[in-house]
Amino acid sequence: DVYGRGFPHKVLPAYLMGISTADRDYLYMRGHLWYADQMLGEFVEAAEKKYPGSLFVITGDHTSRKFLNGHPTLYERMAVPLVLYGPEVLQDVAVPDDLVGSHHDIMPTVFELLAPRGFEYHALGHDLLDPQRPQIGFGRDQIIGRNFIASRQPGGEIEPLPGSR
Repeated sequence: DVYGRGFPHKVLPAYLMGISTADRDYLYMRGHLWYADQMLGEFVEAAEKKYPGSLFVITGDHTSRKFLNGHPTLYERMAVPLVLYGPEVLQDVAVPDDLVGSHHDIMPTVFELLAPRGFEYHALGHDLLDPQRPQIGFGRDQIIGRNFIASRQPGGEIEPLPGSR
């Protein structure tokens, strides 16, 4: 019951009406995402108090194949968030401006942040925060680079990343 938990929207907000193909089911789905976000925030807040100095690695899956607009871009269909949070762990970390990668890169990044220097491991990916790493990520049927995303699925889309030239 997302409305019982405080989800504030019973109808699609007016600023979305003109661009949206969304219906009541979409709004209900968004309510569940809102609720998951609330619970994640509460979890991190409680865990951070209990385990100071922790690193929280938060990622997601694709938006259940239902989008706000009727024609999402390849990037909108395929990109997922990655949040690295840990003030003490990340205080001296510089994040590359044009960072791209894939889920394969998450564990090598975590190992490099937390394991002792020289720790040996095997991985398919690379440390996302290594400035010498090529800025590219590989998925099942997609490749993402500094300024593009491409799909090898039927139709073979290639498009620039948002904000790139």
